[in-house]
Amino acid sequence: MVGPEMFTDLPSGTINNSGGTDASSNIYEVMFEMSLDIEDTVNYLVDKKYQADFTNISVIGHSTGGGSGYIYCERNQCESLILQDPFFTPLIESNINIHLTVDTYFIYSEDWYIGYEEEGSLTEMDVLQNYITSSTPLLKYYMSDSKHYDFVAFGATRRPHVKAADDVLLRALADSGAPVVTLVAKSHDRHVDLALKTNLDENLAMIRESIEFLRSGGQ
Repeated sequence: MVGPEMFTDLPSGTINNSGGTDASSNIYEVMFEMSLDIEDTVNYLVDKKYQADFTNISVIGHSTGGGSGYIYCERNQCESLILQDPFFTPLIESNINIHLTVDTYFIYSEDWYIGYEEEGSLTEMDVLQNYITSSTPLLKYYMSDSKHYDFVAFGATRRPHVKAADDVLLRALADSGAPVVTLVAKSHDRHVDLALKTNLDENLAMIRESIEFLRSGGQ
């Protein structure tokens, strides 16, 4: 959930959270529906009896993803919240009280900490200092000489039998401007067979060629 243009299959349809449509002009509503995405994903895995401890969930979110992560954990059991430049002002402007009941880690970039809003506008530091209450520890970190979109980009390797340069999602990672990219890849042959629906040699090629493609662009 990183970037100024975020597209997600929300219950009410696909919308763009940059305010380009009527449906996306209320950022709080976008965050709320994104929290339903998280909920639906977890419920799907539970229903499929996926082998994981669903009583021990930590949520990490960036910007509007931080807001949606908080909303999710307000309704569901979470162990901790890890918030990278969380965008909480829309919650305050929608008269939502922010009370944290799980261990929460705030990680702020320099420009998010200093504030980019017009003079007189509510800033994220105002929210942190004056509007957030907590019954659990809050840990706060500051990254000097960093910007809002300097955080690590996160995605997957190229799709099977698609050139790395032609893979839409891999190209988006390359174009993100993030200096570092984290890739998800499969290491179990059963996952390669069932999830990727390809063979082991192609899986290794997907990993190798995705890394080579991103490194060739300086990431």
